[in-house]
Amino acid sequence: MRRSRVVRPAVVALLTMLAVLLSVSPASAHSVAGAGSTNFRTVLHPSALPPGVRLSVVENGSRLELRNTSPSEVVVQGYTGEPYLRVGPSGVHENRQSPATYLNADRYGRIEVPAGVGARKAPVWRKVSGDPVARWHDHRIHWMSGRLPPAVISAPDSFHRIAAWTVVLEQGGLRTAAEGELHWVPGPSPWPYAAVGVLLFAGTVALTWLRRPLRLLAAAALALAVLDVWHSALISATVAGTSGDKVNTFVTGNWGQLPCWAALVIGGFLLLRSRSDGIWPAATAGPVVASLSGLADIGVLWRSSAPFAGPDWLDRAQVLLISALGFGLLVALPLLLRRELRARRTSEEAGDAPAT
Repeated sequence: MRRSRVVRPAVVALLTMLAVLLSVSPASAHSVAGAGSTNFRTVLHPSALPPGVRLSVVENGSRLELRNTSPSEVVVQGYTGEPYLRVGPSGVHENRQSPATYLNADRYGRIEVPAGVGARKAPVWRKVSGDPVARWHDHRIHWMSGRLPPAVISAPDSFHRIAAWTVVLEQGGLRTAAEGELHWVPGPSPWPYAAVGVLLFAGTVALTWLRRPLRLLAAAALALAVLDVWHSALISATVAGTSGDKVNTFVTGNWGQLPCWAALVIGGFLLLRSRSDGIWPAATAGPVVASLSGLADIGVLWRSSAPFAGPDWLDRAQVLLISALGFGLLVALPLLLRRELRARRTSEEAGDAPAT
């Protein structure tokens, strides 16, 4: 095998992998409304809300959702008791004079309230939706600081009740206080999962030493594509909203993986046909997927919750398999090439040997 037949595809594969990794922004990581895996847990206590009114915590504690199917509007109070939202038969209206309208545009409230806005001023309502459901970042329900609470720093492996929170709803002159708590719930130890991940990685690499590795590597490449699509779909399914909202999150959150999934399928089918050149697209796309999905979500191994429409064990299993298969395919490439070079050299030497 000529050196150029190895070096040139290797350079192209490496540059392609780097281009995809560098072009993907942090916003495309697997999070929902800015919330990824965490040990914080937002709990809403049962409360006697008016008939037809339902309040819930959605998107792994990132937002509140108020749905009002009753014939009269519900007003949500802002942080200083001012009217913030009106939710009812005519849709959702927000008060442009409420500071919450601007602060809630960012998960951590990193927005300056415009000059002239005042909670004590007469409301200025603007319609933002025709549906009787509102979803918003409420800074009362999640941890706002980049630094952990002192109690958690002192004992991170213990359960902590961080704070109590209240959101006031008003309908027809009657006020209802929806109450809840923010908890710190420690996650599991990551070391057993790390050990399993190393074994899975080693098993993927070991496929190259078997007698007929190409079909097994094909199965690894195709399995990686299926696992990552499945994993991404279960994350997108946690988005509160319509099916269109979920599909949009799936596409925009995985645009870096989309060409990688195609490359894994192409490489897998080439390998199934015993074509060793199929390892190039598989080994190029594999580590990209492992980085964007496996490493991006690796926190699920030691955190107690994550935006995922399935059991925790399935989330962790998918992250481990995606990481092991993706990086395993990358290591399998030079090993397979080395094996082929040795086989080619042996064949050429046998052909040059004098007949006896």
